[in-house]
Amino acid sequence: MTQKRISVVIPVYNGQKYIRRCIDSVLNQEGFDTQWLDIILINDGSNDTSLDILKIYEGQYPNIIRVFNQENTGVANTRNRGIALASGKYVAFIDKMILLIVISVGLCIKRRKLVIMMLFAPA
Repeated sequence: MTQKRISVVIPVYNGQKYIRRCIDSVLNQEGFDTQWLDIILINDGSNDTSLDILKIYEGQYPNIIRVFNQENTGVANTRNRGIALASGKYVAFIDKMILLIVISVGLCIKRRKLVIMMLFAPA
């Protein structure tokens, strides 16, 4: 099994509008082996279809994506849970409305630096 290098924690609360684009931006990193990724999606008590969307991704990427569901506890507690669940050497937090710039994660890992650039999704 490939050693996980980075755990990406994504807290989700009513994120059905943006979460697909956010997850896809993490998965589509150019020059980066996705087997190094540990993507932790935590549904924080959403009352929309967010959990259904997360489960679809978990089914498509079972070796990369893990989904957890909990009652709403807020983003700080959800991030703390993500840290506890992380298996990567590095941990990054991404909001459901943020898209990673393609190639940023791959280049940073290759250069042994953890700098993640982000873009906000249009409303």
